[in-house]
Amino acid sequence: MALADYTTLTAAKSTAGSIKQFANNDNLPITTILSEAQSWIYRNLRTPEMLTNSVGTITTSAISLAVPTRFLAPVYFFITGTDRGKIEIKSLSDVRDQWSYDGSGVRVKAKPSMASCDLASFWFDVMADKAYVVRLEYYQSLAELSTATGGTTNFLTDRFPNLLRAACMMQAAFWQKDEKNRLAWEANAVAQIQSARLEADEIAASELQQMEVE
Repeated sequence: MALADYTTLTAAKSTAGSIKQFANNDNLPITTILSEAQSWIYRNLRTPEMLTNSVGTITTSAISLAVPTRFLAPVYFFITGTDRGKIEIKSLSDVRDQWSYDGSGVRVKAKPSMASCDLASFWFDVMADKAYVVRLEYYQSLAELSTATGGTTNFLTDRFPNLLRAACMMQAAFWQKDEKNRLAWEANAVAQIQSARLEADEIAASELQQMEVE
């Protein structure tokens, strides 16, 4: 059960557990603060709850493919079906080094095997010689907490309420132009991010060990 949901977090200073109560300020732009806090967390946090996958198509002659909504970082990218093959994620300079052209200056067509990612699109090492169905496993940010589509609770309110509160207080201090408190809350939030990442790494290592035993 969540220690605090969206309604509580965004409530007035008189409500126990609200961000306004912690900040002792009833005039904060609280929905903006909560949105900024979640954005900061998702840019820095990586946990199993943020993993997802999608299927798409690299069309014939394509040199790029747009990333999914709320995409944060790739984990595994591969072509499916009879053409199955891994697409290695590399830097843009590494991918550019693979670009080649015919005598007319047109990109050579082939099966993509490498891509760079600029958080808007994947850019391939070649122009696709035909359509390829691809599967992407990746980290995503969740829909923002709300009373509508995002829901009033999620894994942040359930598993990491103190992290969420620290990030909110960091943003609240920014709005109050309180640099000392902002830095203190940022340090708190960063420490909790590191702890959450360590926990996620330990879970992944345990699962891998179990798979090896089986």
